[in-house]
Amino acid sequence: STFAEITENFVAQGGPIGADEKWVDERVRKFRALEPVEIHYLDSDGTERWTYAQHHRTRDGGTFRVSTDITARKRAEIELATSQRLLQTALDSVSDGVALFDKDEQLVLSNEGFTRKHTALRDILKPGMTFAEFIETLVERGWYLNADKDFVDQRVRQFRALESAEFHIHEPDQGERWVHIRHYRTRDGGTFLVRTDI
Repeated sequence: STFAEITENFVAQGGPIGADEKWVDERVRKFRALEPVEIHYLDSDGTERWTYAQHHRTRDGGTFRVSTDITARKRAEIELATSQRLLQTALDSVSDGVALFDKDEQLVLSNEGFTRKHTALRDILKPGMTFAEFIETLVERGWYLNADKDFVDQRVRQFRALESAEFHIHEPDQGERWVHIRHYRTRDGGTFLVRTDI
């Protein structure tokens, strides 16, 4: 049997999940181009499984296919994604603004309260931004009132020392406000920040 015939039979038996009429053609194309592919399918007993297929050209022009079962990894990824969604939902239900920075002081995640109350940074407030960059940008955009030239260094020092602080700020859509900031160390060396409007 040709690879195309084997693939058509696999689809006919209901193997690949979500396969449409173009699936066989795309699978054959990747086989011929030696492109790796992940295949999500139902096993004969109805169990969802995933394989990672790699293709290698032989000296005589044939194709050698190696399939690796990656079901355990994919299930772990799905569980992690589900946990992250639940965590994000829980954080978004908190009225205070909260943000998590990793041990390298890079933003990992934040809730809607944090994002909503930092409208001046909505365009750049994304995972990977360092805490120092975050503060520098807020200062540049006039978010902190009365910030002097040493403000960024002072704010980073407070962050690292887990010191609480209060600030007089100006939010573009809410005017002048006062906020109370608290910092907490996580077990892996990160920092959890809580911002409360006072």
